[in-house]
This record gives sequence, C-alpha cells and structure tokens, in this order.
Amino acid sequence: MKIFEHHVIFDEILYNREELKQWYDQVKEFRNDFGSVMNRLRDESSSSNLSHNKKFQTGLFDTIDSKGQIDKHVIEYEPIKKLVDRFNFDVPLQAQDVDVLIYKPGYVFHPHVDFHMHCGIMFPILPDEDAAPIDFYRIPSEAQWERAAGYSRWIKPERDLIYSYYYSLEYPSMFNGDVIHGVKNNDKERVFLRFKCLNMTFHDVIEKAKNGNFLR
Repeated sequence: MKIFEHHVIFDEILYNREELKQWYDQVKEFRNDFGSVMNRLRDESSSSNLSHNKKFQTGLFDTIDSKGQIDKHVIEYEPIKKLVDRFNFDVPLQAQDVDVLIYKPGYVFHPHVDFHMHCGIMFPILPDEDAAPIDFYRIPSEAQWERAAGYSRWIKPERDLIYSYYYSLEYPSMFNGDVIHGVKNNDKERVFLRFKCLNMTFHDVIEKAKNGNFLR
C-alpha cells in the first residue's frame, strides 16, 4: 500500500483491466444518466444513510443501469464480484455502493465534496492511456466545508490546488471524498468502476489496512 495525502494505491492487488474492458463492452448498452439512476435507487431504498435531503443533479454524466434494465446490479457480475471480495469493509458493500462513472470527452466535474461517500476505490477501465487526473483542493478561507456541496465559486486553482493524481491502470486507488476534489476530463471518454465507502473514513481504511485487516 502506498499512502499519499489524499489518495492511496493498493499495490497488493493487481486487477485485470482487460477483463473489465470486456465486461464493459457487454454492459454499455445499459448506459443511463447517473443522477436519474441514483435518485431512483434512493427512492426505492427502504433506508438511507444520507445526512441531507439533496437530490443528485441530472444530465451531468452517465453510469451503467443494468439494475433498472435487466434487474441485475453491477455488483452481481463475476468480474466485479471478485474485486469486491478482495476488500474487508466494516460494513460489507451493498449493491448501490458499486457503480460505474462515465464522463464524456470534455466533461468537467467541478470542485466538490462528495454526496455521502467518505472515500472511493477506483478501477480505471477506459481510456487506455492519458486518463484525466483527479485534482485535490484546499478549502478557501471564505468557504465552509459541507457534504454534497460545490465549491466552484470559491476555488482558484492557481491558489487552491494541492496536487493532481493520475490513476494507476494496474492497481486500485482510493481517494478521500471528504476533501474538495474535481476532474477536468480531456478529449477521451473516461470510464471508471467505483466502490463507495460510506461507513469508513479515508483514515479509517488506512488504519485497518495497516493492521492487515482490510485486504484479502
């Protein structure tokens, strides 16, 4: 495990990106709007651990909605399930905690704090090279930290950028969703598999991994 200020690389796990690419090619017909899918899943769930009542904004980027179209969650596919089984979360990942993020060329995910996810474990699928990085920002003095909040009106990249991380294409990486972050996609479509950690913070995961109890 390689630990950095706001991201971790789990170099104990070598994931098969070619297998994920083949899987994605089979399920990309189930592509749908991310915000619409998340709002529907939230309405269908009998319980919610969200600390706010905000809805996801629609029309921004896409995901794979196999649950909505053939009643099969992403987590149920074997290439995904075997990756889920490599991690020992305090609360096991549920179906809604595993998704795919699809950013069109040129899409900008403005600086924000995540909706309800403390940290995310990412498996890049596409592109094969030159994937846009994740950018981490310090909170400006005139702004206050808030979950599910955007910070575009306060952030000045030349002043507030901490660093950018270009994701490993061999090992899963975890980023801190409680820190302001964003992505400025380039001219390539960006497709990442994501595991959402809602019940453990970035530092909780690191401590559990250091103790040898997080990775299987």
